[in-house]
Amino acid sequence: MSRNVALGVFALLALGVAAFLVFGRRGSSGADFATRVMINGACLACKKDVSAEFKSLDIAPYPCPHCRQSAVFPKFFCVSCKRVFVPVPDRSSGTPRIPQSPRCTACKSTYTQGYYPGLEIQQPKGEAPLPPWP
Repeated sequence: MSRNVALGVFALLALGVAAFLVFGRRGSSGADFATRVMINGACLACKKDVSAEFKSLDIAPYPCPHCRQSAVFPKFFCVSCKRVFVPVPDRSSGTPRIPQSPRCTACKSTYTQGYYPGLEIQQPKGEAPLPPWP
């Protein structure tokens, strides 16, 4: 009889785990882990710095929280001249986009990376002027 009780408890436990896996995790798929991203950038329309969250699937230009225009582009760091810059948007497709290889607007180098304020290895010497809009 104790064997039947043990099998019954095991079956109930297995059923509980299966129910949790099917119903308990609804709405939390692996794709939900990064639905928003923090962008450190500048609005090319109103020339203000912007540090805000946007949907991870959105692409620049992002809407500006100050002037409401879609003109926010992320800032980059030039490893060559140590300046922070916003690359000149690529307008070949009609809508301005970040170029595939962002070029520093100060020294024209393509040795660049995303800018993260406070990152120890990125010690900027200044900021390059913003490109014109539109």
